[in-house]
Amino acid sequence: TQVQAMLASQLAAMTTVQLGILASEQIRAIETADISSLATSQMAALSSYQVGTFSTDQVNQLTTTQLGALTTLSIANVTSTQVAVLTTAQINSLGTAQIRALTTDNMNDIATDMMGGLYAFAAIGPAIYQRDRTGRGQHIDVSLMESVLSLL
Repeated sequence: TQVQAMLASQLAAMTTVQLGILASEQIRAIETADISSLATSQMAALSSYQVGTFSTDQVNQLTTTQLGALTTLSIANVTSTQVAVLTTAQINSLGTAQIRALTTDNMNDIATDMMGGLYAFAAIGPAIYQRDRTGRGQHIDVSLMESVLSLL
């Protein structure tokens, strides 16, 4: 598409009005590497629908400043799949209002991944200790569902 053929500098030069009329297919056609060229004012001008159509690769390339510029309405339209690829720095860049705008499903996904990671982290230490003492490795099996159920 024409949008895909645009250079990062051309994308950065687009006005907020021009960005606002891009269709979802055109948003998805933006090269992943070029996403970071969007200014914060351009990010803030994107509709919630447009933000919801970002690919996971595009979301992963957003800078913390760009994420911070998104409106709460845009954040509310982010899918669970998009939230799953956010880095810790990206999540930490979200403001209080943006965090509140995340849906319950998005927050559950974050909590599930964090609990699974916590249980995996807790199991790795003893496994390494056992390996150092005996020379035998350990098998670690962490269930995300069981991790979350342990909170109930």
